[in-house]
Amino acid sequence: MPNRITTQQLFDQYIQMNQKLESMEEKLNSVIENNSINTRLTGSIVENNRMNVNKNKFVIETIANAITIPPNTLDSRIQMGLDGTESEVYIWINIDTFPWRIYTNYAELISGSDSHTTYPTFINVQEAYPNIPDPAKAFFIGHRVGNYEIENFEMAKEIPLYYPEADLRVQNRNETENATVTIRIVRVWR
Repeated sequence: MPNRITTQQLFDQYIQMNQKLESMEEKLNSVIENNSINTRLTGSIVENNRMNVNKNKFVIETIANAITIPPNTLDSRIQMGLDGTESEVYIWINIDTFPWRIYTNYAELISGSDSHTTYPTFINVQEAYPNIPDPAKAFFIGHRVGNYEIENFEMAKEIPLYYPEADLRVQNRNETENATVTIRIVRVWR
């Protein structure tokens, strides 16, 4: 025998369903403004190999992505993209072979390059850094530090900053293997 429903039960179910629909409509109306859903995005944006984080407090920019450098070769100059407003500049390098070296230019050496413009100096590095999340990291000073005995990043940051039209070169010192290199520049404003 089929279940029988009274008119009162049917009316009560209608009222409950109507209340649920009204509640859902109120929730939808609370997020819709001017016929658009009211949303708020959080996090960072990655666009054109550039990641802006925390309202432009720093920018991470890829200036060389998986370039190949033949054995015993110094690559061509890569502009670092600095504008002189930065408080700090870091160089992050991923390379899949060793030994290797980096060169940067500086104010007194516009046409050449030098390895003593970063901390630490990467002169004859005997380690590969193939994993993108774990690059070799250097603080860019931008002029020759000469006989300074820099012991840590904090000491390096105390030295007056750099030449803004800087460029960078990587030398693959491996005798037989190509090097694949990715270089990112971290520009910081304080």
